[in-house]
Amino acid sequence: MLFLTKKDVISSGVTDMSVACDIIRKTLRLTAEGGVKSAQEIPLKLSGEVSDEAFYSLPAYVGGSFDKAGIKWTTHHPHNKEKGLPHIFTTLELNDALTGEPLVLMEGSVISAMRTGAVSAAAFGYLTDETAKTLFCGGAGVQAEQQLNAALYAIPSLEKVHIFSKTGVRAAALAARLSEKYPEKEIKAVSSPSAEGISYDVLIGATNSSVPYLHESDFGDGCLYCHIGFKDIDEKAVCGFDDYVLDDFEAGVTYSGQTLFDANRKGLFDKGRIFGLLHEFETGEKKLVRRAGKKIMFDAFGMVIFDIALGCYVYDCALKNHLGTEIDMLSE
Repeated sequence: MLFLTKKDVISSGVTDMSVACDIIRKTLRLTAEGGVKSAQEIPLKLSGEVSDEAFYSLPAYVGGSFDKAGIKWTTHHPHNKEKGLPHIFTTLELNDALTGEPLVLMEGSVISAMRTGAVSAAAFGYLTDETAKTLFCGGAGVQAEQQLNAALYAIPSLEKVHIFSKTGVRAAALAARLSEKYPEKEIKAVSSPSAEGISYDVLIGATNSSVPYLHESDFGDGCLYCHIGFKDIDEKAVCGFDDYVLDDFEAGVTYSGQTLFDANRKGLFDKGRIFGLLHEFETGEKKLVRRAGKKIMFDAFGMVIFDIALGCYVYDCALKNHLGTEIDMLSE
């Protein structure tokens, strides 16, 4: 069995957005063909408070040229920042689909971040056009940074990118980093979604906040809202879009604390309003007909099949480039 550290995972090249996005689109095609299987996510909560604090077990299989089963084990503890620890810890294990032999155990946070960003990059490609010029991002952490890299990769027409965080410190730091990388864009921190008086073409919610900061008035006609966070948007706003696109609905509706799934369980949102799933856009089965003023929401629950597929790429690169440490699982 191979063990891969975070450094090994990064060395594989999986952090290249174009590489990750190609793998996501390949996995979407496999999904449409019935070449993937996922079991129900199992959350283990040790407290009853309303937050995403939990341990999560996510198993899946991805066929085709990947042909591996695996499990993602991730822990969400928002209060870790007070202890100087990451909010999320993630590991990913891959197994041979035929024998069940454990092949690799790797640090999973890099893959998880790239998966989320690359899935959004695919969604941006299907759901935006060259008229998108302005973008607002709530959040300035790892996931938010990947979302912004995804948007700047997939929506070349963007001119203004505004970033919001609770204190503004992390938003300013992220804006500075991205400004160096994309000097031709206006990238800056803002104090609120409405601070600049802009009706944004694209909005992203990428925080673990349990208190919504995005409200109905923040979503102008013709916008696209990409939701990957927790409670970024309030229930009234989440029910006010014209079309909804998701990566998966059934996997999230039972347990997910995201606003859209909460609204469904409360009877406020009918799943019949969902226009389509992401894999249907990859195959061309679904295509949004944009009309003036239509507001669209993309909700990314987070499908572990993408982590497995990206993990397979990392594993193959590790074997070719002699990355990682071999562990003899059967030694006595």
